[in-house]
Amino acid sequence: MHVEKKSDGGISSSSNEPEVNKGIFLGPKVLTKSDTDSSSRLLLGRDVVYFGILPFLDPLDARRCETVHSTRINVRDFTQIVIMSYDHELVRKMWKSNSFVLTGSWNRDFVKRRNLQKSDEIGLYWDKENCRLNFNIQKKFDV
Repeated sequence: MHVEKKSDGGISSSSNEPEVNKGIFLGPKVLTKSDTDSSSRLLLGRDVVYFGILPFLDPLDARRCETVHSTRINVRDFTQIVIMSYDHELVRKMWKSNSFVLTGSWNRDFVKRRNLQKSDEIGLYWDKENCRLNFNIQKKFDV
């Protein structure tokens, strides 16, 4: 971050930080085998969704997401210089954990394109302003 003192005594700042960091940090996610295999879904913990995403969705979408239905959310990969954006469905599965998954073309759009593997770590951020889930690769697991 660059901070400058203005002539009126105040300060101004500008940041070269990626836009992904402007969202609410939902935490790191270490990818599991099922996050990176042909299942084509990303498992999100219940708390991540209930406290970091649902409160910021349109009320109708949030209600639909809490039932057997699903709702579409925008997911943006901020890892690359060329930013890619894809839509994925946020779906509540009837698992004992009441977990949520992102389905759709997760495997094609993210796993294969970014060569994601089990044990890689991504950071998840909720961008309230643009109503989207941002992620970036934080650590790549070297085999």
